Amino acid sequence: MPSSRTMQRLTEVHHYLTIALAVLFPLSKRLVPPLIILWVLLSFFLFSRRNARMAWSTLLIMASYYVCNVLWLFPSEDRDAALFSLEVKASLLVFPMVWMFLPPLSLRKRLDILLALVWGCLAFVAASLIHAVVRYSATGDPHVFYYDDLAWIFHPTYLATYEAFALVVLGRMYIKKIFALGRPWLHHLSAVLLIVHIGLLSSKAGYLCALLALLLVSIQQLQKKRTFEAVGYMVLGTGLLFATIAVSPAALSRVQETTSAGEELENVLGDEEDTHVVATSSSGARLVAWRSSWEVLVKNPFGVGTGDVVPELMKIYQRDHEEYAFRKKMNPHNQFLQAGVAFGWVGVLVLVAIFLMGLHLALKRKDFLFLAFLLLLGMNMLFESFLEVQSGVVFFAFFYGFFVRSPLR
Repeated sequence: MPSSRTMQRLTEVHHYLTIALAVLFPLSKRLVPPLIILWVLLSFFLFSRRNARMAWSTLLIMASYYVCNVLWLFPSEDRDAALFSLEVKASLLVFPMVWMFLPPLSLRKRLDILLALVWGCLAFVAASLIHAVVRYSATGDPHVFYYDDLAWIFHPTYLATYEAFALVVLGRMYIKKIFALGRPWLHHLSAVLLIVHIGLLSSKAGYLCALLALLLVSIQQLQKKRTFEAVGYMVLGTGLLFATIAVSPAALSRVQETTSAGEELENVLGDEEDTHVVATSSSGARLVAWRSSWEVLVKNPFGVGTGDVVPELMKIYQRDHEEYAFRKKMNPHNQFLQAGVAFGWVGVLVLVAIFLMGLHLALKRKDFLFLAFLLLLGMNMLFESFLEVQSGVVFFAFFYGFFVRSPLR
């Protein structure tokens, strides 16, 4: 048994590793997995069964979603895809099992880790803009400042989600009179940079996340009877986001593409059984993916298997001559439908239970940031299969467990 002094040092090192993880989520996909392994190994020295008494059921329900992936491996025809899915989603098992036995986090450590995420987001904003400037000077192509090119190593939607949550953290800090780098103007500048960067990323789901983040912070200010600040924050933040979109050709075209998808949506919801969408855009293809996923779920209420989601959808795309969706091999682009197609209604219920139990705990503790995290990620999962890629599943599993183990006291 390590001495108390050794345990104290191990605890400090573990905390710094946790901070490093939070910083790296929006910075490097390659460095995160080895750091997770190191974090897990060091966690074993801090384990105690007594710690598992706190909110254990909220963590276990997340692990149960991974169990669904394991159980539905057996009916899968595409074993390689199923095994790859298990590998990608391992965080859904690892993080809840580790967080469950770790000591609860103090308010100071909680703030350190949340600030680390903010710094990681701001560091990526700076790095991606510098990268874009360098590429522009070499190519003269303005598109390097938008969407995939600006997101660099990340998918724009996932990056925008990180930054929207960082925006909520900054807003909460401002309400508590805690300023980034100790100065209000630097704090506000950080929020401005995040909003502008989200605007340039040109992710439609990212825009919704940013608007939701601004709304949540404004509601918090209203609760503190800061009506002027609440209105100003919402108006200025929304205005800055819309202004960025307006001056960005790529962002504006993607917004216009969404509005033009209205007719396709009418076809999806049409009364005739043989109506279907022939997608001509990413927005239209997403509608196709949703409708096709629902069709598979209705026909397979017990799911098609962990690795067979895309192959089943491809059959429908091919049948309906949906060349865009077929060519892109589109998944459901909705995590709840993804769970339904793979695991049937059981998967949908488990995923909904993860959010409901998290929301119950957040409301019980009056934990605004946990609540905001769940709302932002939940909304994002309506438009993306968020838990099917490392950038989404690791971020969700880590911070879900983090909030469960950091009660406000």
